[in-house]
Amino acid sequence: MKRFLGVLAVIYILVSGCTVHSSEVTSPDGHIRLVFALDGNNRMTYQVSVGDTAFVTPSLLGFLAKDGVNLAEGFKVINTDFTTYDETWTQPWGENKNIRNHYNEMAVHLSDTTNTKLTLRFRIFDDGLGFRYEYEVPGADSILVTDELTAFNIAQDGTSWSIPANYDTYELLYRTQPVSRIDNANTPMTFKTGGLYASIHEAALTDFPEMTLKNTGNCNFKSELAPWPDGIKARFNGGSFKTPWRTIQIAPKAVGLINSGLILNLNEPCALETTDWICYFFTEDTTMKKLELTFTTASGKSTISLSIADPREDLTLAEVQQKAPAIAAVLVSRSGLSADKLSKAVIISTTEEALA
Repeated sequence: MKRFLGVLAVIYILVSGCTVHSSEVTSPDGHIRLVFALDGNNRMTYQVSVGDTAFVTPSLLGFLAKDGVNLAEGFKVINTDFTTYDETWTQPWGENKNIRNHYNEMAVHLSDTTNTKLTLRFRIFDDGLGFRYEYEVPGADSILVTDELTAFNIAQDGTSWSIPANYDTYELLYRTQPVSRIDNANTPMTFKTGGLYASIHEAALTDFPEMTLKNTGNCNFKSELAPWPDGIKARFNGGSFKTPWRTIQIAPKAVGLINSGLILNLNEPCALETTDWICYFFTEDTTMKKLELTFTTASGKSTISLSIADPREDLTLAEVQQKAPAIAAVLVSRSGLSADKLSKAVIISTTEEALA
């Protein structure tokens, strides 16, 4: 009996040592579930299920870097924070005026033996999810990223719509093919699997290389970053950086991907102090008008084209044209732009052009 209990104890130790840590978070409606875990080698992984069905099987997380900087392995969880956020905000221009930003967040704080700190921030919405990396490497004067390990291991094959991976252009014909037949793709990569539509993309892409996807076998994909000429993927001065959000939009119908506000919600808030100069108006015949103003910058090296009109005043086209210089002056002062002169002021009167 003692020998049997001893064998059970050894089995328990071996099994418990295989999974070091796991945490999970669900969407506000409970339909989407994400699990973060460290495997037996302390490699970071995540997986996603929708309802009771696996959607993304365990997939690696992390980055590789030069000069011995560790961004992927040997991390241990220090603590995990959970928050819920729900707001409705107004955008001055776009398909929808009011955008609801409702998610559950799980922030996993990790550290390795060299005291490198990493926060993996997961946000789960009712229509998908996003996650990003926030690194702090003590004592580093620069970080040279050589690869991203982020994987998207799709649980079931299905139909996909994508264009080939290309760092120079998005003006390519899209392909319709099984997910497993994609060799590489620009994002967004859209697909249907298990009765659900989904799209892999990114948000808040600022001062970071764009992400494409590379097939690593079957329906498994890995992030491939656009490189510098010397092969380095990303350069950072100092010892800290945060990445764009890696996003997966999920919807029961394709139109749900179009109507999703997930990427808008994950983008950084507007940096302008005021946006009341971004607006539109309607004439008496209900045709939308747009006043297009083109400025030459102070350096004279480039031009900035913007659109503005003031719906608070009942103006005719002639009056708007007459007031264009004054409106331009207000625009410049409120937006913080530096402009020498107004080089063009024209009215675009057709609805189609105004909506372009």
